[in-house]
Formats: sequence, C-alpha cells, structure tokens
Amino acid sequence: MPSQPADTASACHTRASNATAHPTEEVAAAQEEKVAQAAAQAVAAKAGAEHITGIELEMDAKQVNMLMRKAKEVWSYPIPSKGKKAMKDGLSQAAACGGGDEVGTNLN
Repeated sequence: MPSQPADTASACHTRASNATAHPTEEVAAAQEEKVAQAAAQAVAAKAGAEHITGIELEMDAKQVNMLMRKAKEVWSYPIPSKGKKAMKDGLSQAAACGGGDEVGTNLN
C-alpha cells in the first residue's frame, strides 16, 4: 500500500463538545456512583449476614431442644392396642363357655 501524502493525512483534533468539558466533574460523578454502589452492597451484605445468623440461632435452639428431650422408651415386645385386646378377650370368653368355631353347637 502506498503511503499517503502528508496533506491528506487526518490530523488529531479535539471534538468540539469535548473541548469545553471538564473531565474532573465526570470523574467525580463516576466515583460518587461507585461509592454509592459499594455502600449499597455493604448494606445488603450486612443484612444477609444478620439473616443467616438468625437462621443459625433458630437451628441451634431446635437442636438443643431435641437433645434435651427425654428419650422414648423402647419395648422389646409389641404392645397390643385396645381393639386387639378386646377381641382376644371375646374369643377367650367364647372358649370358656364351651363355644367352638360353629355357631349354636353348645345348646343345652
């Protein structure tokens, strides 16, 4: 590619809108925005940490409550319920009266 002549080469010029702009104001505004965002993140992080701490305290309280409960007794044999016991009593009474499996066999 042939080199361009010096008269057609574009010279560096400042844009007209940037010529009067004060970059310190823009930089200061950007820094204030960053500081505000950092502060908001810090507040959110603190609130999150407090929430997690509350959850951990509740979990600890539940665990202590569970550990302090009296242990439930363990039975080595099954305990019959009232319904089964009544049924067994009815069968034993029938056997004591001389009743068998057939209905009406023990009539005097």
